[in-house]
Amino acid sequence: MWIQNTHRRFCRWRDKGHWEKLLDQLMDTPDFEWLMIDPSQYQGIYR
Repeated sequence: MWIQNTHRRFCRWRDKGHWEKLLDQLMDTPDFEWLMIDPSQYQGIYR
């Protein structure tokens, strides 16, 4: 069941352009000290 929720959330973010915005920011201002994406942080920004 959690896979369906994860996929649904991924699709919502994709459709709203959140992934593109996030990846654009990461490419513009790379921080090589931190090399991971924490979706709980991303959620708080775009809810």
